Amino acid sequence: MSNEKEQGRPNYYEQAKEEYKELAEDEDPDVWDKRINATGCYIENLALQLCHADTNDWRQCFKEMEMFKKCWQKNGNLERVPTVDVPGFSTFPKK
Repeated sequence: MSNEKEQGRPNYYEQAKEEYKELAEDEDPDVWDKRINATGCYIENLALQLCHADTNDWRQCFKEMEMFKKCWQKNGNLERVPTVDVPGFSTFPKK
């Protein structure tokens, strides 16, 4: 990956790598950062978030989505996800 813009768009992966360096120096990262870092795909996840925050359009972030997907698969996270689900837990409010 180069530091230059690709076809006039920011290089979100490079930006994410720089932010990851800061996280590595943080002595007390928050729970979210710890969980994402444990997947092995922190940089790819952040690059995808940066792209979406910048463009407000997931369709413009296919490159970042593909990078995240490949990382997720490479690190065995497809098998990991069901093991972290908590029975009875829902992110939706109870009625």
